[in-house]
Amino acid sequence: MSSSILEIVDIVIVGAGPTGLLLACLLSLYGIKFRIFDKSVNHTTQSRALAVHARSLEIFDQLGIGDEAVRRGEIIKGFSGFFHGKKRMEVNMDVLRTQNLTKYPYILILEQSKTEELLEDFLFKRNIEIDRQCELISFNELSDVNSELIECTIKDYRDTIEGKLVKIRTKYLCGCDGAHSKVRQSLQLSFPGNTYEETLFVIDCHVKFLDEAKSGTVAEGIQFNLTKSGIGLLFPLKDHENDNRYRVIGTVPHELLRSSKQLQFEDIQSCISQHLERRIHLYNPLWISTYRTHHRYVEAFSLHNKYFLLGDAAHIHSPVGGQGMNTGLQDAFNLAWKLAFTVQEKTVNNNELLKTYNDERIRVAKDLFMD
Repeated sequence: MSSSILEIVDIVIVGAGPTGLLLACLLSLYGIKFRIFDKSVNHTTQSRALAVHARSLEIFDQLGIGDEAVRRGEIIKGFSGFFHGKKRMEVNMDVLRTQNLTKYPYILILEQSKTEELLEDFLFKRNIEIDRQCELISFNELSDVNSELIECTIKDYRDTIEGKLVKIRTKYLCGCDGAHSKVRQSLQLSFPGNTYEETLFVIDCHVKFLDEAKSGTVAEGIQFNLTKSGIGLLFPLKDHENDNRYRVIGTVPHELLRSSKQLQFEDIQSCISQHLERRIHLYNPLWISTYRTHHRYVEAFSLHNKYFLLGDAAHIHSPVGGQGMNTGLQDAFNLAWKLAFTVQEKTVNNNELLKTYNDERIRVAKDLFMD
């Protein structure tokens, strides 16, 4: 299959999830010439990552979209922790407000689909196209007079089922392409860490609280309960029509894992009642999934100051703490200005500046790993 040279750009971004989209938004503010590619037809329609932390909202605010994010989401000012049904801890985030630490003194519950939509809208208003249905096949450094460039081979499926090969040349390649990153694997960088034994279920659905005496505790924020049978969590989701839509997470019992039976909605109903130790009824499931959680980070966040890994391509965490997407967004914020200043030759030593991305972000990943 023949291919054609598409163009030469400063930066190629692979992956248009929250991390890749934010990187594109920030680079656009600096007027950097880039292309962003993603295999999917559209942004995700699933809720996936939910929690947007204050620092991420501050970054959004610099794009002028922080307040719109808040309007689309659900403000959470605290959370409660229970052990065998008895409250053992309570976190009130109002301290962030009283001490004027941030404009956004709370956790924002904003479904990933809405986060991606918000960032896409920002790009579209600046007439920047996301090249969807385009897959990175390979890349290599050129060996001729243009040896400082990286040549990427992209398969474009927009016009034909078989796909058309195109080549694009770039100074820098940014892998924002998720836990199974093609960029990371092609660079042969190891991705050490652990896979936890527990399997979790996650479901977005409506919840009816049958024990009315306890119903108020959930509406005030996030709730988690730890028992011998496992963990149960409830996250309130924004719904303009009613206020009883939740993200529900819990441990899948080992006896269900050992059986050949596929996990059913009825199984989740039984599990979550045990894990939360309260009578609740789940209905109208919108999305159900099961997964084993991982905690990993790549051996190097950058290579030769040309290749950079961000988001899940560089680190993955348990979703319970809400760190994954936020850490990825902050990867993008850390790298964007450094790449822009390097491209625009505003630095005395480009290599030293770009090296700080790996040094700073791998330290964050290690800290989260220790937690």
